Amino acid sequence: MKKMRIIILDYCSWTGQMVNKQKSAIVCGKAVNRNKVKVISKIWAYKVSNELNYLGIKLVLRRLVASDFNSLFEKATNKLNIWGNQFISLPGRILLVKTILLALPIFFFQLTL
Repeated sequence: MKKMRIIILDYCSWTGQMVNKQKSAIVCGKAVNRNKVKVISKIWAYKVSNELNYLGIKLVLRRLVASDFNSLFEKATNKLNIWGNQFISLPGRILLVKTILLALPIFFFQLTL
């Protein structure tokens, strides 16, 4: 873990980019000893979490359930309401919703593989 930290610090110094410690966390599986998790957390100086959000998708070490996608569906619904009320006819809105709903499983399967 120390070598990995050195690699990331080198990358940060070369590129000028920095890791945001408030937005970053370490996720460890159940098989990892809790003492090791504490050591890793100290080395990295990041919080330990059971789940993360990446691009609006919840990343967890368990099977995802429908409620994990509520925030994503809310965002999509809000966008559709804004677009639909201003620019798209009713048949266009129906087609847009169908297209998005058909594409969602493909999107989620890509994230889980």
